[in-house]
This record gives sequence, C-alpha cells and structure tokens, in this order.
Amino acid sequence: MIRKKILLYLLVFLCIEGGLFTLLFWGKQRAEQRYVESVLIHHQGEYDANLASFARLARFTAQEIFMRPEVVAIFAQAAKANGQERDRLRQAMYTRLLPSYDNLTQEYFRQVHYHFADGTSFLRMHLPERFADDLFASRPSVRIANTEKRQVEGFEVGRDYHAFRHIFPLQKEGNHLGTVEVSEPFFVISKALRQIYREEYFLILKESLLQESLTPQGLKNYVASSLVAGYLQENADLAGASGGYLDSDLIARINKPLRAKISGKLEAGKPFAQSVLLDGQDYLVIFLPVVEIGGQVAGFLVSYGGDLPLTSLRHGYLLAQLLVTLLLVLLFALHLRDTRKIDGQLGFQRQLLEGIPLPICLKDRAGIMLSCNQAFAEMSRLPREKIIGQLNASLIDPQVAEQQQALDKKVIDSGKKQQEEVHISYPDGSSRDLLVVKAPFVDEDGRVAGIIGSSVDITGQKKYAAELQQAHAELDQIFNTAANGMRVVDLSDRVIRANQTFCALVGLTEQEVVGRKCYETFSGPACQTERCPRARIMQGALRLEVEAVKYLPSGRKLDCLVTSTPYYGANGQLIGIIEDFKDITHYKELEQRLREIAITDELTGLFNRRGFLTLAEKQLGNGLRAEHDMFLIFADLDNMKEINDTLGHETGDLALATAAAILRTTFRQADILARLGGDEFAVFISCKPGTDSEQAIVSRLEANIAQENRDGKRPFPVAISFGVVRFNEGETLGQLMIRADVLMYDSKLRSKLSKNEERAKQG
Repeated sequence: MIRKKILLYLLVFLCIEGGLFTLLFWGKQRAEQRYVESVLIHHQGEYDANLASFARLARFTAQEIFMRPEVVAIFAQAAKANGQERDRLRQAMYTRLLPSYDNLTQEYFRQVHYHFADGTSFLRMHLPERFADDLFASRPSVRIANTEKRQVEGFEVGRDYHAFRHIFPLQKEGNHLGTVEVSEPFFVISKALRQIYREEYFLILKESLLQESLTPQGLKNYVASSLVAGYLQENADLAGASGGYLDSDLIARINKPLRAKISGKLEAGKPFAQSVLLDGQDYLVIFLPVVEIGGQVAGFLVSYGGDLPLTSLRHGYLLAQLLVTLLLVLLFALHLRDTRKIDGQLGFQRQLLEGIPLPICLKDRAGIMLSCNQAFAEMSRLPREKIIGQLNASLIDPQVAEQQQALDKKVIDSGKKQQEEVHISYPDGSSRDLLVVKAPFVDEDGRVAGIIGSSVDITGQKKYAAELQQAHAELDQIFNTAANGMRVVDLSDRVIRANQTFCALVGLTEQEVVGRKCYETFSGPACQTERCPRARIMQGALRLEVEAVKYLPSGRKLDCLVTSTPYYGANGQLIGIIEDFKDITHYKELEQRLREIAITDELTGLFNRRGFLTLAEKQLGNGLRAEHDMFLIFADLDNMKEINDTLGHETGDLALATAAAILRTTFRQADILARLGGDEFAVFISCKPGTDSEQAIVSRLEANIAQENRDGKRPFPVAISFGVVRFNEGETLGQLMIRADVLMYDSKLRSKLSKNEERAKQG
C-alpha cells in the first residue's frame, strides 16, 4: 500500500514538475524575446540618429563651404566653358577648397564631388585628376538629384567605394547648374556608434551588388566577410572599425555557431538579433539592414556585444527551476508523513533529505533532533551521529539556540510555517547568514508531532543587497554632483527629482523644485506645446537633443543644450522623462562674436567683402519690399601707393582708417559701410523716396573730405575717387556694383588727368 502511494505521489510530482518547468521555460523565452526586441529598437534608433547627425553636418558644411557664392560662381563659369578654360576653373576651384577639404576629411568625410547637370564629373576633391566621366548610369543618386533638381541623401555603392552620400543641387540666378556631393565612410559612423554602445561594428555588403556596381579596381578595396558567404567588407572599415572591446579571435569564435542561424534571416532583409552562448557568456549580435537610395537592401550593419542581462535571465531560470524542484520535493515529503509506519516514513524521509541540496532537519515537539541530511551536517560542521538526539543548545551558540527555540514554539503554537534570518558564527572565525524556514508536521491524528526545518544560505544575497545599497548611494552622489543640471519629470509635467546642479542653476532649493510643474521653475517657449520633450517622447521619440532658450524664475534668459530621454519603471512602462541641461549661454555669445569677426574688417572696423555682400543683398530685398530709393557708392583712395612708398605702410593704414572715418561721418548708422579690400570701399544706402540723391551724396562726401584736409592733422592729403549710382528696377546687386565700379574708375581717371595737367602747367 505504501509502495503504491509512493508511486502515485511520484507520478503527480513528475507531472507538476514538468508543467511548471514548461511554464518557466516559456516565460524565459518570452522575457529573452522582449529584451532582444528592446535592444534592437535602441540600436536602430541610435543608428538612425547618427545618420541624421551626419546629414545635418553635411548640409551645414555644404552650405558654409562648398556652396558659397564665390564657389558657385566658379562652377557656373565652368559649366559654360570647355577645354583649357574649364581646366583652369577646375584648378582654381580645387585650390580654393583644398584647405577646408583637408580639415574635414581628417575626421568626418571621405570625398567631395561636383557634377554638372548632365551627370558629367567636374571635380573630385579626392581625385582631382579624374573628371569628365558620365555618372548617370553608375550613380542613381546623381541622376535623381540633377533630373529632379532636389537634395538626395542615403547609402550608395559607387565605382570604387560605398558611402553615405548627401547630394545638393547648385543654382545661380534660378538656373540649375549641377550638384555637389559630400559623403562619409562607414568607419566614421561606427566610431560614433561605439561612443554610445561599447561594441564592435562591421558593415557587410552583398557581393552581387558590389560586383554589379564596382570597377575591377574598386573590388580590390573589399575582402570576403568572415561572417557569411556572399557578403564583402571594405578594407578601410576593417582597418579602422575595432574599438578593442572584443578581439578578433573572440569574434571569429562567435561567428562559427552564428553562420548557420542567420542565412535565412539575412535574405529577409529586416532588422534582427541573434544571441550566442560561448564559455558561459552570452553575446548579442545585432543586424540592421542598410538600404540603398534606390530602395534595395545593400547589406547589414552588424554589432557584436557581450550581454549580461541575457546571462542573468538564464541564471534566473535555472534558479527558479531549482526552487520549484525544492518546493515540490518538500510538498512531496509532507504528503508522506501520514504513513502509518514511522520507520518506513523516516526511512523515506532520510532518502528524501539526502537528495535535497539544502540543509534539512527534523525535530520533535521537545526540540530533540530526529534526523538530518548530509547538507545539514556539513552546515553544522559536526558528524551526523553527534547531531541526532541532541538539542539546539548543545549544537550551536546559546544565543542562536534561544532564538531557534522561540521560533520552534511559534511553529508548534500556530501550526503554521515560520521563517527568520539567522547569523551563525563558527569557531574558526567564519560566519554565514541563513534564512531558516520551519514548518510543522503532524501525526496520523492531525496533531503537531514535530518540526521540519530547512535553511538557505543567503550570505551572498545579503552581500549583494549591501553592494546594491552602496551602488544606489553612489548613483545618488553621481546624480547630485553631475556637471549638468538634471531633473526627472513625470507624465503630468511634475518634477519628481532634481540634482543639486539643477537647483543651483535655477537658484531654488530642492524643496522648491520637486513637486512643482516643470514649467513653473524653468520655462521655455516649447513648454505646454507639442514641441515639449515630454510630449514628443510620449509620441515615440527615444532621445532628443536640442538647443533651447530657458528662463530662470528671476526672468534671466539662458541658452541651454537639452538632452531628454525616456524614464521607465521596473516593468518597462514609461513613467516620465529625464532632462539634462547644459548652460551654453557663454558658447552662444562666443559664437555670435566669432560670426561678427568673420564679416568685419580688422583695420577699419567696417564690414569686409563677405559682410558687405551678405548684408547688402539682404538690405536690397528689404528695400524692394519697402519701395525705397537705393544707392551704391564705390570709393577708392587715389594716393594710397604714394603714401605707402613715401611715408610707410603704417601711415598707409592710417590713411585707410581716415577714409573709413570720413565715410562714418558722411553716412548714417543704418547704411552698410565696407572695406572691400586694399584701398577700395563701398556704401549701400536704402532710404525713403526723395530723401537723398546722387548729387547730395557727392556733395556730402566732398565737403567732409575737404574739411579733413583743412584740419591738416594728417601727413598726407586725403583724395578719394568715388562713383555713386542709383538702383534701377530689375537690377541685381552684382550689376549695381559693376556700374558703381565703372563710375568710380572714371572719377579716378579724371582726377589723375587733372593732376597731370596741373603738373604740366607748373613744369
């Protein structure tokens, strides 16, 4: 009968054990899948964000350097020229752009390439000797940008290399001239990604695509991928890709089991991740498709990284399996206690106890040890024969024994399971922390016959808890001593945490910040709008980094670099955002100062040629809308060479400064005054109709020049030739400058002839 009952219990045990193990395994698989999906989303977001950052940098660089008006002017002339004249313009353009190009290619870009509207290559900055080839057949991006006359950006394989390309249309006076291309290689992208994730990055490209697009010489720049057949990698990527986080031998070992798992997934052309278990360590390999401008998948961005969370999930599953097994074994033991024959029951209990790795003991109501397993004997550091028949007081420290007797009494009085933590010290000075669990067992009449006790060594867990508490303290210290102001805002815009740097930034205490709405203590134009970081993150944004104007409670304005990221709870639910504020007011002021320096002539304090062209063009547009009269004056010092040759260049600089002072005296502060270069000056005037004229301007200038010469404070006479023209409807600024320049040179010629006649009369 007892044997049949044992077999029945064993069958039930195995069924329950199998069901629970199945549920645990399913839960583990689901947890791993959700985790991998979240990692994949984060990697895709960072990859897209990096591409967007480089696109912004390319647009800024193209506008500020490679699409400047003087560069476009040379390109426009070259579009109309041919032969030697076109070669001369190509060389002039190359010489002008080379310093900027060299600086950019050291860190960011691979090449800059100009193409005419018909797809003909005009200038490759990286290969200036190669030009005049037709790119429409091999470069869809160039064809689209020129035929549709729009900006084109994306990944593309060229004749010799692949790159992330940015192609911008070039126009002059409304006419499409062609395009300029700025591109960056993959190893620049991977370098930026490694600053976010400490992983190894590679770009594998389809061999069929490369063979179709690359020249035989270009194919020599690629080698077969060590990961999967049918894909190639660029030599330059392999040379500059490693960050030293995983060595090449380890990556080769990861690739070996990875190959068989990914071939079908690569054909699908979608993002995916694959984990590899190697030497007890999980590695996660991410595959993100790289799509060409034409829409086809060209290859994959592959990242390798060690992954501790996956290892923790697996270990957690194993621990859960162990605990379930222990629980079922304990339940199994308790169900057998109603066996009529105590000897048979105790025999079974001994076998059961020996099969459990946890220390287990049995005591009667008086606290005398009836039985224990080997694990309990090892924990007590006594042989089993010296344990059986003894009380706690004779086995362990009296204080601990008294604590255990009190726990035994609770179990017997309540008839329920009890537990508590116990610290045990050994004679050799070592000690352990245990979680002691005790439960009653009853006789056949249902009365409490004794106690079954088990213990779990929680020394490591307590140590981990202490370390975790220390880590929290350290994180709090790092949070409060961070160089930038940081705050955490919930989904109702209420501040739930702020560091000391943020409180110092806004001039409030932590109590005055926490609990209030975020826009009450540090507001800005985007607050309570759709542009608010909290609103954008709730709509799906993963990370935002913007420059924003913020206002302190005092009303003072700050320019800040604001970084906003989602703040998730323990269950992965979005509960708010984390905002990081860096005060960049000083940098913005410095940037404004540098901008002013870039358009100002250092000697005279007037605008330089760049400043004049920029502001005069803007003033011309404003004047046309306001229907103002507009005048342009070109002026030139007549005796500049004579002053430099006879009185020295310092006096020449004084003459230029004197001319600038006369112009400031003659014209209004609203007029645009500039030194175009050397001894040439220009003034652009916009005024209400009828308030000024060419003759009035000439009279004022001549009067102020005469007054300067009458004062006689300079070791030279001031002689200025100038031409004054009125703007005619339909003219451009360039045409106006040509007319003024012609009149000025006519004036200079007349002045020179007049001086020669006077000298002839005197001679």
